[in-house]
Amino acid sequence: AVLLLSPSDNPIPGDPAYAIKPETLQEVIAESTDFFFVLPVLNKFGIDALGTAPAVHPVSLGVFNFAEAFIFMLLPLYFMDKRGRDLPMTKMWSIGMFLTNAVLLPYMAIRAATPVRDWNPESNANVDGWRETRLGEKGVMSKLFGGFGLAVGLLSVYWTLFEDPSAGGLSERAAYFNNLMHTDRVSVAFVVDIALVCCWQAYFMKSLDKDSGALAYIPYWGLCIWLLM
Repeated sequence: AVLLLSPSDNPIPGDPAYAIKPETLQEVIAESTDFFFVLPVLNKFGIDALGTAPAVHPVSLGVFNFAEAFIFMLLPLYFMDKRGRDLPMTKMWSIGMFLTNAVLLPYMAIRAATPVRDWNPESNANVDGWRETRLGEKGVMSKLFGGFGLAVGLLSVYWTLFEDPSAGGLSERAAYFNNLMHTDRVSVAFVVDIALVCCWQAYFMKSLDKDSGALAYIPYWGLCIWLLM
């Protein structure tokens, strides 16, 4: 609510949702169009059948897709979570991919107030479906999501640091990121999302697998590795 509704530059830099500027809205649309780098990568290989990727500063696009990929990898954990089995987790996660913490924070609050019901995974042993939903254990879905998250994460880091030489070197990109944190509420929201998902990663991994060790506390990359294991 603070990120969405607080007045312009007080206390969060940038403008609230009800006073969003056209250029900010255009930025959001452009980043969403470049979701998971699909269009930019296709265009790099000379494929423009789906259209031309809108121009977005590589730092902004890298941060956006890193945050989205982090949230993307939460779905297998939601499916394995016993407390959330009776909640509309898939719908909340799907909406959360676009509205991020505005949806996922309320989901976590609802989940915290939901009692854990008795559930016998063995009764679903012969039922078709993902292992995560049937047995509450890692399976093919976890590996798919972990592998995809790893690929998008690496591409996000590359894009942020090296893509488009016209964006300058590392110092110019660092200065651009610093400016975003002081002027752009959308980018601040994505960084807040990353911080929140770091906490949720540690919580879910430790509740699902007490032997996850240090991986639970290594943001993003620890989740990728754990899902792939």
